[in-house]
Amino acid sequence: MAIIQAFRAILPDLDKIDDTDAFFDQVKECYPSFYQQGFFKALKEKALVVYRLRNDRRTFTGLLACTDIKDYLKGKIIRHELTIEEKEKKMASLVKERQAMIKPTMLTYPKVAVISDLLAKCIKDYPAEYKLNFKDTEHSFHFITKEKDINKFVRLFEEHVPKSYIADGHHRFATAANLYEENNAHRFHLTGFFSADQLEIHEFNRIIETLNNYSPKGFKAELRKFFIIKKLQTPRKSEEPHEIIMHLNQKWYALMLKESELLKISEASPSQKLDVSLLNKVVLHRVLGIKNVRSDSRVKYLDGVKGLEEVQRKVNKSQHRVGFILHPIAMKEFMSVSDAGEILPPKSTFFSPRMRNGLIVHKF
Repeated sequence: MAIIQAFRAILPDLDKIDDTDAFFDQVKECYPSFYQQGFFKALKEKALVVYRLRNDRRTFTGLLACTDIKDYLKGKIIRHELTIEEKEKKMASLVKERQAMIKPTMLTYPKVAVISDLLAKCIKDYPAEYKLNFKDTEHSFHFITKEKDINKFVRLFEEHVPKSYIADGHHRFATAANLYEENNAHRFHLTGFFSADQLEIHEFNRIIETLNNYSPKGFKAELRKFFIIKKLQTPRKSEEPHEIIMHLNQKWYALMLKESELLKISEASPSQKLDVSLLNKVVLHRVLGIKNVRSDSRVKYLDGVKGLEEVQRKVNKSQHRVGFILHPIAMKEFMSVSDAGEILPPKSTFFSPRMRNGLIVHKF
């Protein structure tokens, strides 16, 4: 069950901010100073917040609330990514300096119709009192302040969301848990709940800065041991699982894993069946000699939202580079890996929408 509670939100005071783009670009580093200068204001009462993000493609709707750290410690909030101790220490120092969380952790859960219906009802019952445009996205906040509606959300999450999944913010949650265990303070952590239908998973593409001394022709010959390779007339993204698009030597190719290779993974664990794992194991490790994708500086990552043109531009800077475009992981695969207690390879997913620093703050 998900234990949530209302909180007193801290919001940027837009009447005092001349340049919102500059403000939000700097708030991560400058929040304590901005807060002291009066660029934030607090709501008068505690609320749950229906948060809507609208861009030129669609609208995303979620609920902002504070979530019990104990759910994370009990394994009811499920992670899929390893955290780095040094990064946790740095974040802990920032949180102590700020005495606030300035960015929600994003959680997802299978769609629950009664929760979605209540969100839609609250959007009508509570007009958006706070709106701003930033990075081509309209952000609007509906503050749920009536006790009966707050209690209804609390009850529905307790009854219908037995577990949730971290989509973005592993280090924030790990840091919050560490701070809670230090002194039993700050038990409730700022989170954004977006049901699975309110999130998009994009691929993370790869730019590799080596051909391991192969010529482009020799590299393709090695790949043919594992893949069927088809030359493409025009660039495109991957259209199905186990199809990897490659940009090499000014040309585009579709790589389909051979049946013999697919058979080898038929009994593999959920994470090992993912295209990103196959690329790491077959191409980067066996062919290109890259042993550790986490630490090898020749492996660069580019989120799929940036498009094929950016992959092409970066690869074409050197004749020794190759780019790979992966098929996005499905939400079902993402949850299966998490439920199995496995860890996704680095940079496997890029979720939309993106939570922003400083748009809404929970002050301790």
